[in-house]
Formats: sequence, structure tokens, C-alpha cells
Amino acid sequence: MNNQSLRKNIASESWRLVKEKFTRYLPAELIGTASAFAAGAYAANHFNNNALAIGYAATLGETIGFYTTIITQQVREDRKQAQRNQQPYGFQGALSTSWDLIREFGLAEVIDTPLIRPSAKALGTKVLGPETGILAGKLVGDLMYFIIAGTCHELTKRKKEKKI
Repeated sequence: MNNQSLRKNIASESWRLVKEKFTRYLPAELIGTASAFAAGAYAANHFNNNALAIGYAATLGETIGFYTTIITQQVREDRKQAQRNQQPYGFQGALSTSWDLIREFGLAEVIDTPLIRPSAKALGTKVLGPETGILAGKLVGDLMYFIIAGTCHELTKRKKEKKI
């Protein structure tokens, strides 16, 4: 394989990964973002515009919105796969889905939710005000989060493909 076709294959694979991650995470991101703003606005009104309270409330809202969407998507996908394989989904399927999600998101969550995201949102709120600060902090958190979660998702997916 020459250099040009190798670059073409790498570019093609990179684009495929970007599209796949975009399709997987975009709905959850949109719902998570709306939830972050709702929770942040609530905190701004009830906690005297306290930047730390807004940062944590927005993070909690985003986490609930994001994971409700991701879990729903993953259960649907895994149930469809079980049906295609003519197997029941049941308890074993739910357990498998849970472990896959923990492998994909666990490390990112341990680092992101208690530390990176609230700090970024609190700092953003302090410097830019609640609306812009929540969004800026969210984007910083997302970048760090998806580097970790995207890598873990690929590793989990490859492990699953080897089992099949």
C-alpha cells in the first residue's frame, strides 16, 4: 500500500469515526444542553447567582438529560441486536448493556462530573455571566469528556466485535 492510499484509508476511517460519534452523541448532547440551561437558570434564581451553585446545578441537569438519552438509545440498540440474533434481551441483556455503558463512560464520568465540568462552568459563569458561562464551561467539559469517552467506546466496541 503506498502513502497516498494509506492517507486515504486513514482519512476515510477518521471521517467514519467522526460521523459515528456525532450520530451517537448529538441527541444526548442537545437534551443535556437544554437540561443544563434549565437547571442553571433554576440555580441562578434560587441561589443568588452563586457561580458554584450554578456550575453544579447545570452539571447535574446536563448529566441527567445526557444519560437518560444515552441509556435509552443503547437499550433500544441492544434489544434490536438481540432480536436479530433471535435471543431474548432480558436481565442478561440489561446487565451487558450496563457494563458496556460503564466501560464507555465510567472513567470520563469519574473525572468530569465532580471536577472538570462544574469548575469550568463556575469559572465561565464568573467570567462571562450565567448564560455564556454555562455554555463555555460545557464546551470545555465536552472536549475533555469526549476524548476519554470516545476512546473507551471504541475499545468497548472492538472488544464486542471480537466476541461475535
